[in-house]
Amino acid sequence: MGLTLADGVFDPLHSGHVVYLRACRKLGDRLIVQVSPQTKRAECVPWIRRMVAVSGIKGVSLAVMYETTAAALTSLRPTRYVKGADWRDTPLPEADLCRALGIEVCYVDTPRQSSTRLLQDWAARTVWDGLAAFEQAAVVQQQIPFDAAAQGYTYENRVTAEGEHPRILAGLCKGKSVLDVGCGPGHFVRMLHKLHVQVRGVDPQAPQGLHTTPLHVQHVTASADVVVCREVLEHLPVREIGAFLFHLFRVARERVYLTTRFTAAPRHPFDLTTEFDADPSHITLLPQPFIRALCVAMGGVRDVEWEAALDWQHKGRVLVYRVPDFTGALAWWSI
Repeated sequence: MGLTLADGVFDPLHSGHVVYLRACRKLGDRLIVQVSPQTKRAECVPWIRRMVAVSGIKGVSLAVMYETTAAALTSLRPTRYVKGADWRDTPLPEADLCRALGIEVCYVDTPRQSSTRLLQDWAARTVWDGLAAFEQAAVVQQQIPFDAAAQGYTYENRVTAEGEHPRILAGLCKGKSVLDVGCGPGHFVRMLHKLHVQVRGVDPQAPQGLHTTPLHVQHVTASADVVVCREVLEHLPVREIGAFLFHLFRVARERVYLTTRFTAAPRHPFDLTTEFDADPSHITLLPQPFIRALCVAMGGVRDVEWEAALDWQHKGRVLVYRVPDFTGALAWWSI
């Protein structure tokens, strides 16, 4: 009966694949399965793990990994090449190669299941279930800002903690004006000022001193080339974050640079958490895609080069967005 070759992506492996491979096994003495790379979307299961899973199915003699099925056919020269019945009315890319090599093309009737569709359905259910939970979460309506003085937040401690960060930002902002929103006591503003950056800061509790003003961002009228807002969003109630981001983009001429804490290992895009154990003032942690989507909604365009440069500690908490010229739209919304 000879050697049979079947192929597929198997990402992820499901019951339809098992039925398909068992049907293929009945056509020959040995069944070899080509586990193809994922090209339609991001991998769900890594290539090598898919091969291991397929090789464990009863009736599969060997699972192999070639970059293309054509390469597998050329190398293995099977007696027959098997596809599912849904390929009968579709031009087969390997048809000419099979004719040239004398390989019989066969079709087997199997359940029509798509791994991609299964994942899409699962993802949609996860997102909608997550949104429903987010909408019903009483904590969103009950949140109030945490008001407590930071302990040990001295200038000397912050110089040590900031490390290379002020120098990197100063290099990127050469010749640009900078506004630090949520500057606290102004330690970072002071560091940038020493590096000859044209910088000022605003914060409800900022001292009336070195280029800092005790104002809320919604009261700021003058703009800056780069608006910096670091470790602020996690202290705000969810219902205030959208408006806060609006004002950051309102006063930025070129870029908005954000850092914040995000939900660790989010289950869905609306997975709201807190970080009370680390800091009782961290009342809102949202998944990074949630915050990024809000930045895009404000008209922002992601700047991956600035993000890579500023994320010098590789913590994955840096977001930088270029700001297009949409002053008219913002003026309309601010009415």
